[in-house]
Order: sequence, then C-alpha cells, then structure tokens
Amino acid sequence: MVKFPTKLEELLPPQAVSKVLDLLSQPTLTNAVRETLQKVGIKDSNPVGQVQDAWRQARGWFESVIDRVMEQNQASPAAINATGQLFHPRCTSLPADSIAVQALVASAISFQDQAQLEQFATHQAAQTVGAPAAIFVSSATAALVLLTRCDAFSGGVVIARTDVLRIPGSADIRGILEAGSHPFVDVGAVNGATDEEWRQAISSDRQTLLRISPNSLEMKEALSQYTAALAHARDRRAAVVDVLFDATLDEELSPLGFPMLNRALASGADLVIAPLDGLLGAPSGALIAGREDLVRAMHTTATANGALLQGPLLAAAATIFGRDDRSDGPPRPRSSITQMVLANIENLKDRARRLAVQLHDTPRIATAEAIARQARLGPSPWHRYSLPSHAVAVTPRDQSAEDLARDLASGKTGAAVWVSIEEGRALIDLRFVEPADDHKIVETLTGQRP
Repeated sequence: MVKFPTKLEELLPPQAVSKVLDLLSQPTLTNAVRETLQKVGIKDSNPVGQVQDAWRQARGWFESVIDRVMEQNQASPAAINATGQLFHPRCTSLPADSIAVQALVASAISFQDQAQLEQFATHQAAQTVGAPAAIFVSSATAALVLLTRCDAFSGGVVIARTDVLRIPGSADIRGILEAGSHPFVDVGAVNGATDEEWRQAISSDRQTLLRISPNSLEMKEALSQYTAALAHARDRRAAVVDVLFDATLDEELSPLGFPMLNRALASGADLVIAPLDGLLGAPSGALIAGREDLVRAMHTTATANGALLQGPLLAAAATIFGRDDRSDGPPRPRSSITQMVLANIENLKDRARRLAVQLHDTPRIATAEAIARQARLGPSPWHRYSLPSHAVAVTPRDQSAEDLARDLASGKTGAAVWVSIEEGRALIDLRFVEPADDHKIVETLTGQRP
C-alpha cells in the first residue's frame, strides 16, 4: 500500500540537477565561487565537477541501499490477500497508511523528545475524538489488561456474553478478563441479554459496563442490546467503556456500519479504547480517550506496567489524528484501507474478467471463471460486515483446490497469495488486491509474465 521511491531520480529529478550544473557553469558565477573559496583557504575549486561527483556518489549510494531493501522485501512474509476478507485470520494488522509510515521513518532516524511527542500526540487525539484527555498504549490487548488492573475499575466489569469472545489477530476478551485482578460478570446468553438481566447485573456505581464492537450479534441486535445496557449503567452511575476494534475516522465508512471514533463518547461512553492498527491506519498501538479522571488513572497504571506507546510508533500514531476535518479546511484524505473498501465495483469486475482470460486453460489451471460474490470481511465477529466483490474461481488440473491454496500461500512458486475455497474451487477475490499485484497472481499461477 505504501510506495517508496526506488530511484534517486524519483526524489531529485535529473532536470533539477541539470539546472544546477548549468547555473554553476556560468563563468561569472563559477569565478565568484572559486574566488570566495580561495579567500577562506580552499584552493583548486571546481564547482561543476564537484557537484557532478557528488551526484554520482549519491546515486550509487542510494541505489545500493534500495537494492538491499528490495532484497529484504523479497525475503519478507508479505502476501497478496485475495480472500475477500479484510480481517483474515492470517493478518495480525492491516496495511498502514503511507503518512503514518513516513512519520515512523522520520522519527526513527532522528532524536525525539518523548515528553513533547507524547504531549503533541495526545493533544491531537483528544481534539479529534472530542475527549477531555487521551493516551496511547502499545496495543488494544494492553489497554484491556490495564483496565483489569487499574484501581479506577476495581468494582468489577459487567459485559454481555456476546462480547466475551476472541477477535482473531487482536484480543482474547475472556482470557484477559479471567487473568485480571478485578471480578467480571458476563450477562445473558450467546444470543443476547434481556433488559431484566442487565438490571440485575448492574447494581453499583463502582462497576464498569464494558462493550466490545464488533461482537457475535448482527448490527441491529447489538445496538439494541447496548442501548438497554447503557440505560441501566446510567441509572446506577456506572462507568461505561467502549472497546471499538472496528472504529474508523473515515466518514465514508460510516454508512457501512463502522462506528465513528470521533462520535463514540457522544454516544454515551465514558472511555473509548480503539486499536490503531485496524481501520485507523497506524502501524501499531491503541488509543484510550475519554473522562479525564479515568484516563489519568489508566496512564498511571500504563506507566507502572511499561505499556505506553513511545518513539517512532507514537509519532506514526499522531499523524492519524492530525488530519484536518474542519469544514473550512482540506478534506480528510482517504486511508489506504478505505480506498480498498470503497473500490469501484465495475473496476473489480473488469479486472476479474481479464484475470480469468489469462488463467483459463493453462498448464496448472483447467478453468477460470469471473464471478460476482458477496464477501464477508472476516470470520466472526467480522461477519456483520460484507461487501459486494468480484473474484476469479479457478479449478486446478492436477491437484485439489485446497492443495492449490496451500501452495499459493507458501510462496514457493512466486508471490504468496491467500485465496479462499468455495464449492471445490479456489477463489481469487480482488477486493483487497492492489491492481498492480494482478500480474503477480498470473505469474505465480502460470509462470509467465502477462
């Protein structure tokens, strides 16, 4: 998702260098430079020649660095996600935004004042989310562990049984709560909790209502359950904490049901926790924002447990909350994830047709057919989100679809490609495949460059 320059000319165009050389070649300027340098003890100055030498040295150094980086990239476990699932079980995080990666790199190669960086990042986040206070910790799991250790929540956690689940690649909610220092009560059954069950479970202002999104319910049922729980929490003046694994700051994703992080506190939560390496586009970390006394208590516990996000990762996180959403300012740019989620369906259809033609009746593939499908964004609890998509359904010649899928995922015959299996065929879904990667899929399956 992030494009880095691979040639020095992409950073400094040759035309610019030529203009500098032309300028230095002017006799008047060349003589003036030479005379000035001689006055300070530097003799035999040749400005044009020195610039040319410097350009050649810089170009050679840059290309040697890029070669090493490309070699490392080829050896890395990067893969093409052609499953149609954004939250595939193999993924530990989603691709980061280029702006966050650039901030991470810039911070990593320079000295940073941690206190100033933390102050800047937390201010940016609190302002964006509309919170009195905010902090950053290393992960959503770390944030939940802190909640189970923080004295501010010692009265215990009340949580719906539908929310006590394992979110692949993110967190094991039950495991975290069971290992914590504070008691917890799970309410209702796997299909939801009743109003009476919430009334009985939330009985004290020292308790904390913990809500996880997404949970195992469908979207409408989850909202109904949360509304009932919130009403009883407010009656008892219990704290309310929302953990939003599906939080976004992209308004364009809101119609699909993804909760807007900058509206979470206005919806009734006292504290909101959101992983940054999901839809928000940072490489790592989690945000904790909300009521000042609760954030302060969490900060104390996080400091004692070494859980605060620091250094380059914090610098990257700050950029996610630094985009201007004011009506009189520039619009918030689409994140790379948003661009894939909102990819033009007709473009996906055309790409699938082209791939099917290239793969059909080849030595490894007997048939390849372009199909339309509805793709869920991941296994439970991500099943509530689905998008229309287009895929290529392939039938292998001399092996099963399952064996083909394992071979493709291994990367032994080319780029590592993750696919799904349906009705005995391997599906290559293009929803989360960059167009530039289409040829890699063809090369991997056919051994030929399209």
